[in-house]
Amino acid sequence: DTIVAALEPAVPERIPAGHFGLMSAGGVFFGMNPKSKRRFVVSVTSGGGWGGRPFEDGEPASVTVCQGDVRNSSIEEMEMKAPIIIDSRAVRKDSGGPGKFRGGLGSVMRVHNLAEGRWNLERPRRQNCPPWGIGGGAPGEAGQKYMRMQGEAEFKEVDVSRYPVDPQTEVLIHGGSGGGWGDPLARDPERVRWDVIEDYVSADSARKHYGVVLRDDLSIDANATMKLRGELERSRSGATQATI
Repeated sequence: DTIVAALEPAVPERIPAGHFGLMSAGGVFFGMNPKSKRRFVVSVTSGGGWGGRPFEDGEPASVTVCQGDVRNSSIEEMEMKAPIIIDSRAVRKDSGGPGKFRGGLGSVMRVHNLAEGRWNLERPRRQNCPPWGIGGGAPGEAGQKYMRMQGEAEFKEVDVSRYPVDPQTEVLIHGGSGGGWGDPLARDPERVRWDVIEDYVSADSARKHYGVVLRDDLSIDANATMKLRGELERSRSGATQATI
């Protein structure tokens, strides 16, 4: 990723934005299965987003550039082999870096364990270097891990290794996302509208980052969109002049 980014000044039309850059976006749960009396280890992996490219959006919730053809195990297989329930696994709305070509969305996996055991849920290492945008694109997200013990009302951020937990502990794993390529205000409003329909981007984010105004029926308000994009451009110019 770093080498590719270093080539951007020479060949910007061929370079993608930053990729989530981790071997895994998951966690590891292990212990003794109370039913089989056998030890188990289960790795709950979930992909992250790739950077937007000069010609298309980044891939969502995929494996990293260094994993080749590695695939996720099926949910059914993991639940049969270990005392866990995977409540959901999905792409994470609004996680991709905004751009003319949007960064690939990160993932979210929600899991709870049915037996005592230990969790490895280390914080992703890209907290201080999130996947960068290119050519005016915004950065993606590094990802995060969360836990909620039985009886607790809220999930809390965690960075733990071999952490003992009771049954019915819940875990949220947020995989990182890709950076955006190009100015978000240059994105085709129809692409933004489709992202909202597909639940990749919220209507609020469509306005805030892309300057696209949607009506209640999700049709594009062309006049309001043109006006809002003009206002966002002027606010940027004012911020730049104030900085100078």
